[in-house]
Amino acid sequence: MGEAVTRRLQKVKRILVEEAGGGCAVCAYKRSVVNLHFHHVDPSRKSFGISVALGKSLAAYREEAKKCVLVCANCHGEIEARLIPSPPAGATFASYGANRLLEAKVLRQLRRAEPEDSLPALDLEVTGPISQHAALGMATSG
Repeated sequence: MGEAVTRRLQKVKRILVEEAGGGCAVCAYKRSVVNLHFHHVDPSRKSFGISVALGKSLAAYREEAKKCVLVCANCHGEIEARLIPSPPAGATFASYGANRLLEAKVLRQLRRAEPEDSLPALDLEVTGPISQHAALGMATSG
């Protein structure tokens, strides 16, 4: 591949990345455009891979990008491994990832705020001459 072709592909990718929100829709990563991928949400609608297509017009790339969501390499790997769900096509961090982070934060806070009464009770059966304190491992002064 010639230098001019490489420069054009890099320029096209920068344009598409900017139009897709500029960063990962899941985690907001945007440090290096090289680590940002266009994930086809529905592979059956994929006409071509955005990162490897040569000889396509900017309009053709834009049409293909509409079928995708921009994600970083790490999130892309987790989506492909089905560890996390794929955001919908066209989602951005502002429309998708930020909401998921907020939901996760609220859930963590709710879990921390659960009253002690909602925790399962310990079933201690004390038999013989030992006291309940001894059963719990606490020394008593005699």
